Amino acid sequence: MNQNLSINDYKELIISKLYKILYVQNINFWSIVKITLASSFSIYFLSKIIKYFTKQKKQIIDNTVKGILLKNGRFLSYEEFGDLSSSKIIIFFHSLGSCRKEKHPNEEILKKFGIKMINIDRPGYGKSEIDENRNYVSFSNDVIELLDCLKIEYFSICAVNSGCPYALSLCNKYKERVISCALLSPELPYSNLPHDEFSSHLKDTWFLTK
Repeated sequence: MNQNLSINDYKELIISKLYKILYVQNINFWSIVKITLASSFSIYFLSKIIKYFTKQKKQIIDNTVKGILLKNGRFLSYEEFGDLSSSKIIIFFHSLGSCRKEKHPNEEILKKFGIKMINIDRPGYGKSEIDENRNYVSFSNDVIELLDCLKIEYFSICAVNSGCPYALSLCNKYKERVISCALLSPELPYSNLPHDEFSSHLKDTWFLTK
């Protein structure tokens, strides 16, 4: 099997073969029905096989980074820095165009103060899978699902730039679990403002952020 071909490629290949058989050769009605059914089953089982091998490949990739499989089936990746045995937790929200690898160059500062920092890839960033319906609240739910899995009840938050609106959303929905929140060079949720109150540049930037 050629693993470079997609399911649609195989469908087109089977359909083209069927077309040649039907129009080049003289075949009766029942033979056409049999060929059609056989082709349908071939496409169905072929799609199952391709999905299976794709899933196996995905699991191998995911095993190279820390992450969890969310209840909705998406993979959410994260990284831990500092004092990994500490119960003093800071959740870090990265900026636009960054990922879970964004951190202070001197990790010893975290260890000195006994802090464990958890950096989470937003959907579509780093190794986290894309969520087509992602918004601030949905990502807050993703974060809480991860923290529940890690058995973390209370935590502080540090966010920079475009990660700040997501941090505020988490604070708003799960305020009873948030100890403190620090925003560095915060970016506003420009999409919620009237169009004439911000430039097209900011509009484009916020589109990429979301």
